Amino acid sequence: MFFHVSRPSVRTVGRWAPLRHGMATTAPGSTIELAFTGPFATLYFDIENLTLPYPHLWIGLDGGAHFEVPVERYLRVQAPTEGEHFLRIVYKGARETANRWHHPLQGYVLFTGFEAQGEGTLPADNRKTIELVGDSITEGVLIDPQYAPNIENDQYNRPYQDDSLATYGALLAKELDLVPLFCGYGAVGVTKGGCGGVPSAPELYDFCFEGAPVGYPPADCVLINHGTNDRHTPHLFKESYTALLDRVFARNPQAQVVALIPFCGAFKEELQALIPAYCAQKKKAILLIDTTGWLPPDPLHPLRDGHIFASKKSAEIMRAHLDL
Repeated sequence: MFFHVSRPSVRTVGRWAPLRHGMATTAPGSTIELAFTGPFATLYFDIENLTLPYPHLWIGLDGGAHFEVPVERYLRVQAPTEGEHFLRIVYKGARETANRWHHPLQGYVLFTGFEAQGEGTLPADNRKTIELVGDSITEGVLIDPQYAPNIENDQYNRPYQDDSLATYGALLAKELDLVPLFCGYGAVGVTKGGCGGVPSAPELYDFCFEGAPVGYPPADCVLINHGTNDRHTPHLFKESYTALLDRVFARNPQAQVVALIPFCGAFKEELQALIPAYCAQKKKAILLIDTTGWLPPDPLHPLRDGHIFASKKSAEIMRAHLDL
């Protein structure tokens, strides 16, 4: 029997929005959770307009190990027993330059539903949420640069090299027992758009992709890591960063907001001046975390060890200053 993505046995977590006859996302880290009964489930994806190489997913059954697979029209999961099962599917990574904002989309995951003997009941998840707002580092780009099956065109290696689940944000959420909501896109800054036609951070913040507003409830915590890709004047940077903060507080009026000074140190002095001034003027509280010295300047995109270190440092500071 086929069960549509709109059924209560399916839960989408992150920047998913209706597209054609399913739910689509262009943000790596976005997750599908579903419960089924019987010995297997067949997952249905709409791959119309997808360009090669297809995005990669992590798939985990019943809380066990996750396995990496490319998106395909059908993916079958064999369970060890007949009973009830819980499946978790995470958008791992994809080619950044595939169009992932304007229609028709080319870089996306579109889930329509699953086929199984029956539906199960999803366990409740009452954890607080953390929204992770950033660029390619937040997206998980080049965490595993050694995997390069097509070295002539590096973008075609990205599904193998990128990993949203290995990012400092994903690890931080796990460390603090929070549900991560990813908003990380390569090459994006507060003053500029990024790969795949994605607009600047203030412009994209309220949308999953063009014409598709974000549908999840306000986040409990929002972490911002922007500045690495911005090359404009300090004045324009501060103006644009302020616009992003305004959007964040408009959508999440009760959230605890954290601003990271980029790992490369970009706009450190500007952020150290901007954040206290913004808080005083708007009567808001923002935790500014200085990441100076956490990671080496090269590579710009941290490897796995770098993300682990940054997540532990961030978690230590956030535990001391926030109510999570």
